Parts: sequence; C-alpha cells; structure tokens
Amino acid sequence: MRMLMAGRDLKHLADNFPDALVKILWGLGIPAAAIQRELEASREALIAKTNSRSHLGTLNDFADMLRWQLHGQEDLDLVQVAIGLARTPVRPLRPLGFPDKVTRQLLTG
Repeated sequence: MRMLMAGRDLKHLADNFPDALVKILWGLGIPAAAIQRELEASREALIAKTNSRSHLGTLNDFADMLRWQLHGQEDLDLVQVAIGLARTPVRPLRPLGFPDKVTRQLLTG
C-alpha cells in the first residue's frame, strides 16, 4: 500500500504518518481492530532510502499518475486520491496485484 501525504511538514513526517494511515485504511474498509493494530505498530517509524529499483519504479509510476490527477485540481482530498491510486495494478505484487486488495488480504486474513 502506498501512502499519500502532504509534504509541507517533512520534519514531522513520521509523527503524522499514523493519522494518515488510519484515514486510508478506514477508506479501504479495513475493520477497526485491524486498523488499531496497524496504528500501534506504526507509532515507531524509521524513514530511509530504498535501493529497490522495483519499488522506485512503482513510486515513479504513482508520481506520474498523481501529477495527472492533481493537474488543475490542487484542492483534491489526498486520502481519496490515495484510495483511488490503491486500485491501480502494480507489477511487483506478483502476480499483477492491486494494493487495495493486497492490503485487505494482509490485514484481515
């Protein structure tokens, strides 16, 4: 699952992550108990660079899609945009998978 958050406050990105995560998981229809587990697990975060070319390629694809969605519509709700992007097939989720479906499977068993 890819998160989409405003980048205005990068200094507090890790602190703001849990609230954004809850909104997106709720929007995906994840049960409250699973959201609570993920919220607790996300309270301690480490933000680092990746060396995964596959991951970087997927992030670049999502960034391109986002540019088209935001073009001329800067007031879009980022949670709704993230949920929409989660319905986009992603090659690294083998076989070709959808982040929203994979997230539901992983969090609800």
